[in-house]
Amino acid sequence: MAEPAAPISLKEPRSRRAVLAGAMGGIGALAATVIGGASRAQAAAGSPLIIGSAANNAGTSNTVLTTSSSVVAFELLQNGPGTALMGYVTPASGGTRGVYGRSDSPNGDGVQARNAGAAGTGAGVRAYGGNNQGVLGSTTNAAKYGVYGSNSAASGDGVAGQAGTGGTGVIGFSTGGNGVFGTSDTFGVHGDTTGGTAVRAEATTGIGVWASSTSGYAGVFTGPMSTSKYLDMVEVAVPVNPAGDVARIFVRDNATKTELCVKFSDGTIVVLAAQP
Repeated sequence: MAEPAAPISLKEPRSRRAVLAGAMGGIGALAATVIGGASRAQAAAGSPLIIGSAANNAGTSNTVLTTSSSVVAFELLQNGPGTALMGYVTPASGGTRGVYGRSDSPNGDGVQARNAGAAGTGAGVRAYGGNNQGVLGSTTNAAKYGVYGSNSAASGDGVAGQAGTGGTGVIGFSTGGNGVFGTSDTFGVHGDTTGGTAVRAEATTGIGVWASSTSGYAGVFTGPMSTSKYLDMVEVAVPVNPAGDVARIFVRDNATKTELCVKFSDGTIVVLAAQP
């Protein structure tokens, strides 16, 4: 025999008060969701950093991220054509810094920038000074350099300066030392200009340009030379014979007198002037 069907459960209809209470509860939950969403979109001090939001605001509080990583503490990867990281300071006065990097290691770098692309017009560091200096470097260590440039290429230049018409490619100032000092296996200092001065050095009491060489030429000029003052020559030992079609001018000591001489490639020495 078939079992009888289960009896139908008849529920009492909900009262109007219960329906109203349920509706109000739903509205409250919706409001809480909206308010919570607005709070997340406008994160303030003490709130998590919301990725993709432009309204994160810590107020006057500092945000510090501390790690013990041995590789990269924080990495920002930009897959688009924009800027990976930007630091912006809005006050128009004061010693502000858009980006500040510090390293306490004697062999570390406060800021290191690298361009890993192919050869082009980019740079490891590009600075626009506007009305101020484009790049300013300073140090308190007398054995170091305010600005140091190096090039590992076989014929590269460590530091190059370029200026427009009437400008100066490289200018050095000194109040007692060297305005510009360069040392290299090829060119210690290289300047290039289309109408101004390739290299310009000014010194108040010291030396504008100091060049020295132990086996080659301290200075080579492929064009005419001009001076508004005078040329000092120190007495030296009689130099070796110059190359063919070359005359070598020098000053020597002859007993108690100084002689201005010229030596030719065959070894002939002619005294141009002698001290009376």
